[in-house]
Amino acid sequence: MNSGKLYVVGVRPGHHDHMTFRAKQVIEKAIIVEFMKPMYRW
Repeated sequence: MNSGKLYVVGVRPGHHDHMTFRAKQVIEKAIIVEFMKPMYRW
């Protein structure tokens, strides 16, 4: 079994330019990107 890496990137509402450079790199290289609907209300 191959072991991979799990990166957790917190992204808030807004423009993608507000993301850190490292977060953008990780998302661009990812094979799978999963997201979940926020569990809180503003």
